Amino acid sequence: MPPAAPLRARTKLLFGMGSLAEGAQTVAFGSYLLIFYNQVMGVPAGIVSAALMASLVIDAISNPILGHVSDNLRSRWGRRHPFMYAAALPTALCFWLMFNPPQGWSNDALFWYILAVATLGRIAINLYELPSAALTPELSEDYDERTSLMTWRYFFGYVGGLGIATLLFFVLLRPTPQYPVGQLNPEGYHQLGIIGAVLTFAAILICAVGTQARGRMVPQPPARERQSFGQHFREMLGTLNHRGFQALLAFGVLKFSAAGLYASMAVYLGTYVWQLSPRSMGLLAFDGVIAALIAL
Repeated sequence: MPPAAPLRARTKLLFGMGSLAEGAQTVAFGSYLLIFYNQVMGVPAGIVSAALMASLVIDAISNPILGHVSDNLRSRWGRRHPFMYAAALPTALCFWLMFNPPQGWSNDALFWYILAVATLGRIAINLYELPSAALTPELSEDYDERTSLMTWRYFFGYVGGLGIATLLFFVLLRPTPQYPVGQLNPEGYHQLGIIGAVLTFAAILICAVGTQARGRMVPQPPARERQSFGQHFREMLGTLNHRGFQALLAFGVLKFSAAGLYASMAVYLGTYVWQLSPRSMGLLAFDGVIAALIAL
């Protein structure tokens, strides 16, 4: 563990800013991909939903693998930062590709496109998110400092997600004579892809560079006999037999299923049921930013 020297405020701030990337991608992928591909691109909702669900399943399987590799990596940059640096470019590229798909492709072709890009995008952000989350207790042994790190992490996560939503509805989704309903203007989503790509790339690198010096102080993992992925999965499956973990797993499935349902349907309801303008929907997102500032 690092020495007991207090963390600088700058380090905490830069560490937290990395969550702008995770927050922005989570909201963009969870809330806007379905309506973009279904209502704007004309792909049946069942095809889009199936591709997104499959990408989430693959993402869930890949997470333990990424965590295992990160925990056991030995390098001069530490065991977390190589992954954080590696995540920046593919995360940004997939964000852009997700909202700038090829034109003229069939629905079947777009199914595979959505599946491939969404899966790669989620794996890429996890290359950053999992190691950076594991870095939190490694940056300091002090309880209060760890709490402060998590405060900044959650704050910037909320700001990233709700900020990208506010920008989308206030600025990007403009009604035009061709698209009187701003939420169906494809140009706004294409611009979201560009802005999101720049934001995620910058946020990840800011966090990685800002915590690199402190991360080098973290002791390397102990050298031990290399564990096969088969052994790793057997240990992981053994965890599923723990009753406490089963309760947490059930809670997580129910909670995030409800959150995902709300996120994917909110724009549909606002557009077609409540018939809200983009500005009105932007206000609903912006109040979350205000709440995050108050909570901080």
